[in-house]
Amino acid sequence: MDLAAQLQEQNDRYWRVRIRVMDTQKKLRITRIAKNRCRQATNLMIANGSIVKTACEKCGDEKSQTHHLDYENPEKVIFLCQKHHREWHNTHDIH
Repeated sequence: MDLAAQLQEQNDRYWRVRIRVMDTQKKLRITRIAKNRCRQATNLMIANGSIVKTACEKCGDEKSQTHHLDYENPEKVIFLCQKHHREWHNTHDIH
């Protein structure tokens, strides 16, 4: 294989990888924006009393965190303490 062909192959490989990385970054950015909007909406609902913050649903700890079951529905949340919230993410999902 001559030098020009090697350089062209290297360039093609670079751009295939680069485009794949850019696509992944775009998807993550959109997901992050959607999650942030959902979190803001939920925090507003908690602040105005539409959602009442409760203790952890597993152990009853008063220091609970909001866990979204569906980021498209800000009102669909459960409250978990830090320990159980971490366990949930480790066993159920990645978001």
